[in-house]
Amino acid sequence: MEVAVGAASSLLGKLLTKLSEDLVAAYVDSLELGHNSHQIKTKLLHTQGLLQVAEGRDVSNVTALQALLEELSKKADEAEDLLDELHYFKIQDQLDGTNYAAPDLGDGLRGHARHGLHAVRHTIDNCFPCFSCPRTQDDGSAPTADDGGDVDKLHFDRVAMSSKTKSVIEEIHSLCDPVSDLLSKIPSSSTVVTLKRPHIGSTIIQDTLHGRRDIFEKIVDDITSGTHHGQTISVLPIVGPGGIGKTTFTQHLYNDGRTEEHFAVMVWVCVSTDFDVLKLTQQILSCIPATENETAVETTNLDRLQKSIAQRLKTKRFLIVLDDIWKCNSEDEWKTLLAPFTKGEAKGSMVLATTRFPKLARMMKTVDPVELQGLESNDFFTFFESCIIDSSHPSDKNYMEGLVENGFLMKGVSKYPPFCKYYVMHDLMHELSRSVSAQECLNISDLDFRAEAIPQSVRHLSITIENRYDEKFREEMGKLKGRIDIVNLRTLMIFRQYEESIVEILKDTFKETNGLRILFIAVKSLESLPQSFSKLIHLQFLKIGSPYGREMTLPSTLSRFYHLKFLDLSSWYGSSNLPKDISRLVNLYDFIAKKELHSNVPEVGKMKYLRELKEFHVKKESVGFDLRELGELRELGGALSIHNLENVATKEEASSAKLVLKSDLKELTLVWGREQPTDVDADILDSLQPHSNLTALGIINHGGTTCPGWLYPEIRVNNLETLHLHGVSWGTLPPFGLLPFLRELSLKSISGLRQFGPDYGGVTGKCLLQLKKVVFHDLSDLVKWVVEPNCHMFPGLESIDCSNCPNLCMMPFSECSRTNLCRLHIDGCPKLCLPPMPHTSRLTDFVVKKGSERLSYDGKN
Repeated sequence: MEVAVGAASSLLGKLLTKLSEDLVAAYVDSLELGHNSHQIKTKLLHTQGLLQVAEGRDVSNVTALQALLEELSKKADEAEDLLDELHYFKIQDQLDGTNYAAPDLGDGLRGHARHGLHAVRHTIDNCFPCFSCPRTQDDGSAPTADDGGDVDKLHFDRVAMSSKTKSVIEEIHSLCDPVSDLLSKIPSSSTVVTLKRPHIGSTIIQDTLHGRRDIFEKIVDDITSGTHHGQTISVLPIVGPGGIGKTTFTQHLYNDGRTEEHFAVMVWVCVSTDFDVLKLTQQILSCIPATENETAVETTNLDRLQKSIAQRLKTKRFLIVLDDIWKCNSEDEWKTLLAPFTKGEAKGSMVLATTRFPKLARMMKTVDPVELQGLESNDFFTFFESCIIDSSHPSDKNYMEGLVENGFLMKGVSKYPPFCKYYVMHDLMHELSRSVSAQECLNISDLDFRAEAIPQSVRHLSITIENRYDEKFREEMGKLKGRIDIVNLRTLMIFRQYEESIVEILKDTFKETNGLRILFIAVKSLESLPQSFSKLIHLQFLKIGSPYGREMTLPSTLSRFYHLKFLDLSSWYGSSNLPKDISRLVNLYDFIAKKELHSNVPEVGKMKYLRELKEFHVKKESVGFDLRELGELRELGGALSIHNLENVATKEEASSAKLVLKSDLKELTLVWGREQPTDVDADILDSLQPHSNLTALGIINHGGTTCPGWLYPEIRVNNLETLHLHGVSWGTLPPFGLLPFLRELSLKSISGLRQFGPDYGGVTGKCLLQLKKVVFHDLSDLVKWVVEPNCHMFPGLESIDCSNCPNLCMMPFSECSRTNLCRLHIDGCPKLCLPPMPHTSRLTDFVVKKGSERLSYDGKN
C-alpha cells in the first residue's frame, strides 16, 4: 500500500511539472474546463501533500483508498502522456515556424477554420487518439537516411487532443476530492520532527580535498591577491546541493596557510536553520579579539554589538565564514547582519557563505557565487575509497575486503591505462534490487517463462533473446499482451541480436507499444523494428545496434523523436549516413556514436544541449558545417576535434565557435588539412582560444608562423596535462615550463627547433615535475635535449619516444635522474650516442634501431 501511495505522489509530481510550463498552462486554460490551470495545480498540490504525509502512516487496511489511488495513478499517467504529446507538437511548431498546437485564445474566423480543419482530419484518420501520421512503415520500404528527403511529420489533431485532455483532467479533478477526504481522516502515526542540523566548525574533518583543485586555487588567488583583494569587503557564496562538499571545501579554504597569513581576524559561525541577526552578531563578536582597554560587552542591544564589531575590525583585514545558511527572511535582514563589517578601513576583507539555495546565494552575493558540481569520476572514486577506508584506521581496509570476500561486492581492475580498480555489486545485491522493483520491472531471460506469473503492474521490461524458440514461447508472448498494459509500457530493452524467426513474435507482441520512454534494440534489418517505431513520440532514451558486414541505413523517422535525450549508436555498424534533418533532435544531451557519425550532423548548432561532439568538419560546399554551429553548443564538454580549418576564411568566423566559453571542454584538437599557409592562419588560431579548464590540446598542420597569443608569451590554458604540436612552423614555441600539470608532450614535424631544455620553452630544473611522457618525431633540426648542470630534471618521466631526428646527438641521462623510466624507444637517430643508462628497475620496454650510421651504446650491465 505504501508503494501505491508513493507511486501516486510521484506521478502527480510529474503532472504538476508539466502544468507549470507556460504554453501547456495556456493550452489547458483554453479548454473551458470550468477550472483554470492554477486551480487545477492547487488541487493537485493539496492531494500530493496529503499523499506525502500518508507515506508515514498505516494505510494498509483502507482498501477503498487502494482502489482510488490505482485509478488516480492511471489517470495521472494518461495526463502526463497527453501533456507530453502536446509538448511534442509545440516543439514541432517551433522547428517549422507553425502554430498548430498553440492555444486558441479567441473565437475568431481563424480559430473556427482551424477547428474545422482538425475535425475533418480527425474524421478521416483516427488511428491514434491525438495525432495521425503518414502511411509509412518502419521496414525495408520505409524512408532511410540515404533517401535524402525530409521524413513526413506527424500531424496534430486538435479536436482529439482537446477532448481527451479535458476528459482526463476532469477525471483527475474529481478523484482528488475522495482521495483527499480519506487521507485527511487517517490518523498520524508519528509526531512532527523539527529539522535539526548538525553544527560543524572550521576544524578539517576530511584531511584530503578530493578534486576541485583548480577552482580552489583560483579562489585563494582571488582572495589573497586577485579581484577580491582591492575591495573593502566581498561576499562570496558557495552554493550546491546537500552533500556536495560545500563545508569541507570551505574548511580547506579557511585553514589554508595562505589564507591564514592574509587575514588578521578569522571567524567561523555555523548558521544552520536559525538565522537570528542578534544571536549571530553576538556569536561573531565573541570570536573577535577585543581592543586594548575595551570593557566586556554583555548586552542584547544590537546597536552596541554592531558598534563593538566595527571598532574591533576597524583596521584589520578579516574573514567571516557563515556556514550552512538555510534561510534568511529578507534582504534587509541580511544587510543588517552585514552592516558592521562594511565600516572597516582595511581592504580585502571577505565573507564566505555556504548554502544549498541559489536564491539565498543571489541575495547575499557581491561577487558571482561559486557553484560546486559533482566530482569527476576518478576523484569521486578516490573520495569513495577514503570514506570507506579511513587512513587513520588502516585496519578498516579489512571491511572492504570482507565485503568482497562475502560476496557483496566484486573487485576488478580496468583493462586499459591508467588501470583503475573498481568495485561492482555482486548477485546478492542485484537480487535485492530486483526484489524491491519486482512489481514494476521484469527481465525475461528464460524461454520457459509463464505469462500468468508476471505482475500486471510491470512497466519496465527487458528480454534476453535466445536463438531458439518453440510454440510455447509464442503462446506465452501472446498471453503477455493481455497480462500487462503493453500500450503504456515505459521501457523495452531487447538484448542480443536475434534470428528472423523471432522478429514476427516480438513485432506482434509490441505493435501497440506507443508510450515507450526507453528502447534498447539490436536489429538485423529494419523489419526487426517495432511496428510502432515511427510513432514513439515520448521516447527519451534510444539504443539501436546492427551487425557487422550488413550495410543498413538508419530509419529517417529517427529525426522525429523530439523528446530524445540519449541516443546510443555505439553498436551501429551500418551506414554512417544520418537523416539530413537529424538536428531536429533539439533536446538531445548525449549522442554516443563513432566519430564518423558525429562529423555528419548538419546544423548541429540546433542541438544546443549536446554535451559531446567528438568530431566536427568545416565544409564550404555543405550547408550547416561552419564554425557558428559550434558556437551554439554551450554545454559542449568531453573531447572535440575540429578538422578542415583551412576552410575558415576570417577570424570572425573562427571566433563564432566560442571555444573560450566552453568551460566543460576537456580535450581539443585543431586540424588544418593542407600544406600551403595563408595570411589569416595566425589570426584564425588566435580566435580559437579555448577555456582555461582545458586539459588536453593538439594543434596539427597550422600554417601560420607565430604561436597563438593564448600560448605565448603568456599561457592562458595553464591546466594542460597533454600538449601535442604537429607540423607547426612557429618562430617561437610555447613556454612549456609554465605548464605545472603537463604530463605528456608530443612534438612532431617541427622545423627550426634546435634545442630543448634551458633557455628554450621556459624549461628549468624547477618545472615539468609532472611530466611522464615525451615524444619527439621528425624533428630534423633538433640537436640537443639538455638539462641544467647538476640538476635532475623530469623526475617523473616514464616514457621517451624519439624517432626520425637525424641530427639529435645528446639526451639528458644520468645515473639517478630516470628512476621511473619504463619505456625507451629510439629509432632513426644515427648521431645519438647513448651515455650510461639511468639506474632504474622499471625499464620493461627498450627498443633501439640503427639508422644508416652506427648507433653506439656505452652502458653498464
